[in-house]
Amino acid sequence: MTTYIVLGAGALVLIVITMLYSKSSTLSKAVSKTIETKDISHVLEVIDKYPLDEQPTHFNSAIKPIWDSYERELACKLIKELLKRKSITPIAQHWLEQVAAVEPEIARKEFSEEFLKEHYHAEVAAACRAGCASC
Repeated sequence: MTTYIVLGAGALVLIVITMLYSKSSTLSKAVSKTIETKDISHVLEVIDKYPLDEQPTHFNSAIKPIWDSYERELACKLIKELLKRKSITPIAQHWLEQVAAVEPEIARKEFSEEFLKEHYHAEVAAACRAGCASC
């Protein structure tokens, strides 16, 4: 009986790991396709499959490699979408400040004054600058 429980638990762990890897791999493929086509819909299609509360983490996972590949305008479009969905999250504020600091021209072009008034949260951004663990 104990053997069956151990085997069942092992199988369950394997299934969970496979599912997580599959989703991660799917996002990585979507990021590659987004860079190739300059179309963020590939990433959004994958992220939309996650609950809203989990989306900021997946946005971050998509934005970082796009940003690091110097596709800054493309990354900015994803950052804008993240801000529209969950602007109060630390990672959203981190990316907004990153764009403003590193690519001010792109930030001015992409984020209107009205958009910033609605989506910029100074207190959350300040926590990120102070070393917030989730940024």
